[in-house]
Amino acid sequence: MQAKIQAMQHGRWWRAVGVGALLAFLSGLCRGNEPVYPGTTWVKKAPSEAGMNARKLRAFASLVQGRGCVVRFGTLVYEWGDTARRGDVASAAKPFYAHFLFKAIENGKIPVPNSIPRAGRKAANMLPGQRSIGSRRIPDNQTDHMGSYSWLWWLNGVDRAGKRHWPDVPKDAYGAFGHGGPRAMVVVPSLKLIVSWNDAKVNSRAAENCALKLLVEAVDPGVDATASLTQGSVP
Repeated sequence: MQAKIQAMQHGRWWRAVGVGALLAFLSGLCRGNEPVYPGTTWVKKAPSEAGMNARKLRAFASLVQGRGCVVRFGTLVYEWGDTARRGDVASAAKPFYAHFLFKAIENGKIPVPNSIPRAGRKAANMLPGQRSIGSRRIPDNQTDHMGSYSWLWWLNGVDRAGKRHWPDVPKDAYGAFGHGGPRAMVVVPSLKLIVSWNDAKVNSRAAENCALKLLVEAVDPGVDATASLTQGSVP
């Protein structure tokens, strides 16, 4: 734990936690009743026990490449590549930075400034020696993000032309992405489903949609996603 805290203090927390911890943070959101969180190890189920098709999951992983894992009903159902290897998640870390920042403000750990700088013509004050997350020029970030970016999460929204961000994915899907797609975590609450990948061959909105479509197709539509797992089986 001390090593992790030191890594966070030096701006390297994403290397200290890895994919598993990011998934653990949200695994309780994809549960019907009581949340299930990993302990020392993940609770694992075969894809069929979680209402998923193993063959289609392999096709999904073959398309995405890299490494990653799939969680459903709070249990680990599929892995590919070296998921034990730690790595940078880039901008996919932004929602977690924001969560802990606002939590610190809520708990009185950080005083609230009189004003918060916005992206614009004037550069915001930065802590000395700290890297920015994704920004390479100032001013920047002047875009509506295709109607699908909110509080540092990508949503399945609709752009100005009326096109949904991921047209073949449930509307309630949302995700965190780094480097334009190769590093990501996506949550689909209606399917009680989470996926995370890193070093993937996914680098565009179209590629994200194609990959997530395969993942959604791996879900057995006959399984009730509103129910919870009981004694390790799908209702």
